[in-house]
Amino acid sequence: MVDGVSDFTMVNPDQIKPPPSLDCDISYVTGIASIEGRLMMLIDMNLLLFSSTLLTLDALGT
Repeated sequence: MVDGVSDFTMVNPDQIKPPPSLDCDISYVTGIASIEGRLMMLIDMNLLLFSSTLLTLDALGT
């Protein structure tokens, strides 16, 4: 997570690649883009926050 955002970048659909396959759950990552030499992850914030809420509730036993 970040504690602030300094700017936004427009990304063309042809710049977006599928997320890598990893041994952990990154279902909230919708794509990866390389822009001006920087690697950026495109994240579905609703899915990320909902998943985090479920994990917290599960850990609490609710």
